[in-house]
Amino acid sequence: MTEKECFPIHYSATKIMTVKFFILKFAIMTTFGMIQQTHAWSTGTIDCLRNVLSLQHQSFPGRNRRTSKHSAYDYADKNGNSMTTCMVSSSKASEIFEGDVVSESVSVCNDPNKPFNPLPNFMLGKTVIITGAASGLGLESAKRMSAAGANIVLTARSIDKSNWAVDAVNEYLNEIEISSATDAECQHGHVIGIELELEDLNSVKTFSKRYKEKLINIPSTITFKEQIDVLMNNAGLGGMPTREFTIDGFERTFQSNHLGHFVLTHTLFPYFNRDVNDKYDGCRVINVSSLAHESARLANSKVSGIDIDNIVMADKEYSNYGPYQQTKLANVLFTQELQRRANAAGMKEWFTTVSMEPGIVATDIWRYTLGKDPRSNPRGDNDVWSAVERSSSTVPGGKIVQWLARNIFYRAFTKTEIGANTQIYLASAPNNRCERTQSTIEGGKHYGWDMQMKELDDFAQDKEKALELWTISEECAGIKFTPHR
Repeated sequence: MTEKECFPIHYSATKIMTVKFFILKFAIMTTFGMIQQTHAWSTGTIDCLRNVLSLQHQSFPGRNRRTSKHSAYDYADKNGNSMTTCMVSSSKASEIFEGDVVSESVSVCNDPNKPFNPLPNFMLGKTVIITGAASGLGLESAKRMSAAGANIVLTARSIDKSNWAVDAVNEYLNEIEISSATDAECQHGHVIGIELELEDLNSVKTFSKRYKEKLINIPSTITFKEQIDVLMNNAGLGGMPTREFTIDGFERTFQSNHLGHFVLTHTLFPYFNRDVNDKYDGCRVINVSSLAHESARLANSKVSGIDIDNIVMADKEYSNYGPYQQTKLANVLFTQELQRRANAAGMKEWFTTVSMEPGIVATDIWRYTLGKDPRSNPRGDNDVWSAVERSSSTVPGGKIVQWLARNIFYRAFTKTEIGANTQIYLASAPNNRCERTQSTIEGGKHYGWDMQMKELDDFAQDKEKALELWTISEECAGIKFTPHR
């Protein structure tokens, strides 16, 4: 039986997404032509669109040759029917992968384009910290993992933003409140917010203190353990029209996307859960990278790879998305080096770190070139859009082009609910320590938008560059990061 016969749903989805891609490409190319005629204000937008087009072959099902054939939860039953499991408990995993009949306790969804939801109570009692959780993928991840029982620590740049995110998650939980007797035993997690400014290393280094203080003030009636089961390094910045620097003197994108998370992981390492038993599975660090890491180039060159000499300050060459591409590659290399060091220190039993890419998702990462998503950010409330509008108001056709960018592209990009699937899957799925399962959650590896392990280009597996990145990150932060048991 052919793969197409065994996995008909996957191939059907491929056709649909391919059609969507050509529609998106037509819209981009049409707008791209208009932008070129009014490019005095639109250099950033052009860079943004070029990035979208350059990622076309990695963005949709069936177009990525470097992705493995099946995800950990895609399988065919004994009758050859394709099924995609939303989540499966460790005790049932072996039955699924052997093609047995699906147990009633296993959640199954036949549409691979639906949101991935861990089963109720599947993450009960686990502690998850998410950076950049006030919007986009971070907020969506918090909602669905909390619904599965996880206790969530949301971080944002300010207390007001973190508190807003907490309210948003609790509102979501109230909307899906128990509706039948069969759901009576479902328990939602508790959610708290803590301020974290990745562009201020002092804020990062003192985060653990604020974390402990916050837990002390949680009512004794609520169980919220201090040991961290999942650290999701999700926050990101990209598309800055001009080179800017943090309070610590580093290029903003570098510190927001890589250095801040490097220091945070170091700071929280003593709090990582080291227990491996029926309830807990050690600790997992998930570094949210991007398809853009494949476009990373050396300064003033077409050679692929990380530019250690330019990544910290971006003083040799700067473009809107150049630093973003470099730092997303840094996420991948950091993941590999961290896992190597953890394994060498004898921590493979309980520590797993992975990198992943969500695809081209309609999040605020595009705000500096397309403006914010108009569906969730009305024009009158959009400071970034106001600035973009002012810069384009003096150029013929400028407002029209920006309107098209905001109202066509955001609607064509992958929805946040789907884009968050891989990081939620990696945070909640069993890993390769579970007995008798064939789970693909493997430390040091990279995962694609479709929850499948993905092969990397050679420059994205360069051990020497990963070591150089680690060393320069320690020097910039003024720390010595030595993973320890």
